[in-house]
Amino acid sequence: MDYKTEQTEKMQGRSAKWPDDGLEDVSCCPICGSSERSLLYRGLADRIFFCAPGEWTMYKCHGCGSGYLDPRPTADTIHIAYHGYFTHDSPAQKDREKLGPVQRLERFLVSSYWQYYYGRNHRLSTVMGAMLMRPIPQFRHILDRHARYLPTVSAGGRLLDVGFGGGQFLHFARNRGWCVAGVDTDPIVVANARDRGLEVREGGIEAFADQPESFDVITMCHVIEHVHDPKSALRQSFRLLKPNGKLYLETPNIESVGHKEFGENWRALEPPRHLTIFSWAALENFLAQLGFDILRHPCAPDIYPKVEAKSLSLKHGKDPEKEEKRENTANPGIVFVKTKRINNYRDCEFIMLTARKPY
Repeated sequence: MDYKTEQTEKMQGRSAKWPDDGLEDVSCCPICGSSERSLLYRGLADRIFFCAPGEWTMYKCHGCGSGYLDPRPTADTIHIAYHGYFTHDSPAQKDREKLGPVQRLERFLVSSYWQYYYGRNHRLSTVMGAMLMRPIPQFRHILDRHARYLPTVSAGGRLLDVGFGGGQFLHFARNRGWCVAGVDTDPIVVANARDRGLEVREGGIEAFADQPESFDVITMCHVIEHVHDPKSALRQSFRLLKPNGKLYLETPNIESVGHKEFGENWRALEPPRHLTIFSWAALENFLAQLGFDILRHPCAPDIYPKVEAKSLSLKHGKDPEKEEKRENTANPGIVFVKTKRINNYRDCEFIMLTARKPY
């Protein structure tokens, strides 16, 4: 039985249509407010987890270039689209005793890099490990992105992760000296995190509205595209940050090379969980309106090959999580040429930026 047939059968017994009373119309762009738009895609479906029934229409805003669903699930029914979502699983890590010599060395080097550049452990062995990793740009970028370009932690530094999912980043930041807190709309992941001793709340960022100017860092990694009111979420982040506090955002980029190449088969569309797919202009302009200063635009061409593989699988009706092998994989020059097309941050698959709340 092929992947598509297997997943479709799993949906049998559940509604093949989203509840009519669980939809809402979106008459204007959720980020810039423009009502001028054009049809981008019709008949989109959940081909990732096969748990969200129905077909979806996406429009492109003429004001800021973002894409958004209309109609879309209401806030009260969106949970249907997260049945069996991947963040329900608790993070797992191999025991050190089960690792081979090469894997142990790799873990040591990675841990040394993070502790030296993002933590407070500067022992000689840590410094040596970090220095070995620093000259390798490909590894350095991957590790910095995993750390979300955190600033150096100070005593009592507080971090809020919005949409923490499996909780991996909360553990990462806490292990590097941050006082961490998290918020997520999914009661399952909230319960999992509380069982692991993390300070978390259920809901959106507004769940921390009672703590204005309390956080040094707020991170939203692949969250804002899921939010019904992204403008409100970004306003709240500005309010919750201390002066000179930093906001890290990561979200799919509608202007990316992958979207231009794969269209409706682009892995990052993921309807209906992704309600809005942003453009750079949309986020930069709104953050500036709020008073943020944009500090960093990291370029991540290394993400493209993975997104390409998943998008190819979707295009051919296969499991995107198994990542279909690219054509001409045997020729590394093909991969190099495709990756080189991504020559600045605006071409990358994801928008990644750090913004600062001024003093």
